[in-house]
Amino acid sequence: MVKFQRKKYYWVLLVLVSSFLCKCTTGVVFPRGTEGALTKCSGNGVPSYFLDDNSEKRMECICTIGFVGEQCRKQQDLGEVLNSARDGDEKAIKSYWHKKSIDPNSDIAGKILRIAASNNKYRIVELVIGFGVDVNIVNGASWDDYEGLHLENIVIASETDGEVTRDGGAWEKRLKEEGLTALMMACKYGHKTTVEMLLGKGALVNKRSLNGRSALMFAAASGNEKILDLIVNEGANVFDRDLNGDTALMYSITGRNRRVIEMLISLGDDPDRKNAYGISLMDFIEEQGDVELKEYVSSVKKRE
Repeated sequence: MVKFQRKKYYWVLLVLVSSFLCKCTTGVVFPRGTEGALTKCSGNGVPSYFLDDNSEKRMECICTIGFVGEQCRKQQDLGEVLNSARDGDEKAIKSYWHKKSIDPNSDIAGKILRIAASNNKYRIVELVIGFGVDVNIVNGASWDDYEGLHLENIVIASETDGEVTRDGGAWEKRLKEEGLTALMMACKYGHKTTVEMLLGKGALVNKRSLNGRSALMFAAASGNEKILDLIVNEGANVFDRDLNGDTALMYSITGRNRRVIEMLISLGDDPDRKNAYGISLMDFIEEQGDVELKEYVSSVKKRE
């Protein structure tokens, strides 16, 4: 028992000493657009945090010696280059790209592109596309990977699949976060200049995320009518439905831009069209008790 305790304290002491002698502690802000694709930074059991889609949390990691420390430093390098993409630091991106010999088809290449697009750093977008990154690169799986499955079956599967309970909602998390393109991110955050650049570089307007969202849906949700107009003129399908059966018109309620709602109705979408759960745009507006908006949508529908 005594020997066991001595061994235990020996390892504790070794970890503490190695941390003191060879630690590099940094606060790394993971920018929006990361979409949850980052893993934890390795360290001495110190919890680390990454930025989700809607907030900016600092990740602090303590790097020690050996293999674990090396992995930790690699993660810190990754955090720093993603910050460079967010901040539009072309010099840092070029240096990292050539130093690490980044594969343009790799996950990190896609992350850099999407983060730059999320933050309207169109020069970084142009730079990495010039390095050979596919303008339509996605993280994880996309809607196309499930081609042939009926919408209703996917909706049912997402609610009843045993994995949802076994893995703590990992499947639902995947549905929300995977299959995103740089164009979708630029539309989501209302960056018209970046959207124009991406379209000029061959971005596909009808590509869909894993849960079926399109660039048009993101544009409608942002309430940006200029971006919506750009996407529509490039041939965006107004009648595409996501996993829940929602079209861009249903998404437009988030942006609450009446002009956007009017544009989508004029293109043929119906505010009384039901989604997979039997809810229409008019139902949703009525549930919110927004009488003024309901009257406006009704008047637009009559005109059409």
